[in-house]
Amino acid sequence: PDVITLWEPLTNGLLATLSQPLEASDGFVFLAFPGDGGTLIAHTSRAVFCFSLLTSHVLWAYQAPEVLAAAADPCSDATLVAVALAMPSAPRSADGRCTSFAILEFDGTSQARSDGAAGAGGGTMGAPRR
Repeated sequence: PDVITLWEPLTNGLLATLSQPLEASDGFVFLAFPGDGGTLIAHTSRAVFCFSLLTSHVLWAYQAPEVLAAAADPCSDATLVAVALAMPSAPRSADGRCTSFAILEFDGTSQARSDGAAGAGGGTMGAPRR
């Protein structure tokens, strides 16, 4: 669950293998290609990753208490991510899940924090545009 493989559909040849160490109970649940064509956005239940398709490395990562959903715009570099907010006073549902959330917009390319803070599992911490 911590490996993404990219294949050439016409020849069935392996193009690239992208990997990111994850907790045993976690795995990638979403993949998308933003419109720029050079990156792949993937998310697990607790983090969002932006992989370079040229280098197969993580360009940036963003951790959250819970990643609820994500979507990448095929016509631009925008990626929207819905995350749960970890606030002690946040409203909770009957099953204890947080009901407060935020929608963050990320640059689906190489946007990263300038302070070099470590992201999920290493790499650079992603910074939302808004």
